[in-house]
This record gives sequence, C-alpha cells and structure tokens, in this order.
Amino acid sequence: MHAAGVVINILLNLIVIPRFHAVGAACTSLSVQAVTALLQYIIAKRILRFETGGRYWFHIILFMATIAIVTFLVKQLNVNWMIGFGIAFLVNCGAIFFTRLLSLKQIVGLVLPKEKKA
Repeated sequence: MHAAGVVINILLNLIVIPRFHAVGAACTSLSVQAVTALLQYIIAKRILRFETGGRYWFHIILFMATIAIVTFLVKQLNVNWMIGFGIAFLVNCGAIFFTRLLSLKQIVGLVLPKEKKA
C-alpha cells in the first residue's frame, strides 16, 4: 500500500511541480496520503471487523479539533520548537485518553503477551 502511494506521489509530482512548485507538491502529497489512509482504514476495518458508529466519529473529530487547537496555542508561546513539540505531544497524548479513543487497558493488551488457552 505504501509503495503504491510513493509511486503515485512521485508520478503526480513530476506532473504538478513544474507548474505549481511547492504548493503543487504539498497538495499532491496531502491528496495521496489522504487516499492511502482511507484505503488502509477500509482494509483494517474488514480484517479486524471493528464497528464504527456516530459516537466513534464524534471522538475522532473531537481529538482532531483538540490537536489543532493545542498546536495553534503552542505556536503562540514562542518557545523553542523542541519544548513546543514536547508540550503538544504530552497534551495530545492526554487527549487521546480523554476522548476515549484509547485506554490503558488496550495499551496493556497490546504490550503484554496473551495467555494461551488450553
């Protein structure tokens, strides 16, 4: 999936960059990444068979809004970029738990090996 995205991105950049320069490259990259992410979501949903309803999408939108607001506010602090990144990272890690997109139980389940049933 990623290799196909890279190839498509390069081919589109060869077409778009001569005319639109950096803006063309940015739009091409954003478009290819969006389509790739959508396809990966569809594949993961089919393989893992997880359900997504209105509540799930509400939490996704809430998390994305939180990231945007935190990023904007951290940029207003005029601090070293590493400090700003650290602040944004920590706040957004908290936001992923606050929006209930991830729980500590899920993290522990991913990290610790599952017991085999006899």
